[in-house]
Amino acid sequence: EGGLESGLKYLVIGSVGSATLVYGLALVYGSTGSTDFAAISNAVSQGTLSGGVLGRDDVYDRLPYFFSDLSDWASLEYVGPAFDCDREVVRGSIEDGEFSVFYLEESRVAAALSVGRSDDLEHARRLITSHATLSDRADELGDLSVDLASL
Repeated sequence: EGGLESGLKYLVIGSVGSATLVYGLALVYGSTGSTDFAAISNAVSQGTLSGGVLGRDDVYDRLPYFFSDLSDWASLEYVGPAFDCDREVVRGSIEDGEFSVFYLEESRVAAALSVGRSDDLEHARRLITSHATLSDRADELGDLSVDLASL
């Protein structure tokens, strides 16, 4: 008798889980019109997926953010989506363990990684969301004598 009850619970829980997965997949397909991972990734990176899932044309404009404390050694933070960066500019000293890497795409900051330099991320967020083109000033990201607020 206990085996029958356990089996029934397993069936119900599995069915609910499967139904939830299929529902989520249907929402993604309905929003993107594709089951191709590249097309779904493109919709996510363009910010059109969330609005489509919600039935609106809203653009999802929140920047991805990640952090990790690596024991006593370092604190790592990352902001932005660096899918197609074509250049990297390092600010600070990698050897000293305090640096930021700015990932640029067509002279615009697309993302930034910071180890021990959290203040740089606020400037990176501003540069990412403003879509500012740095052109000849991109090298100034790596110059510690340049105030990032001036870019």
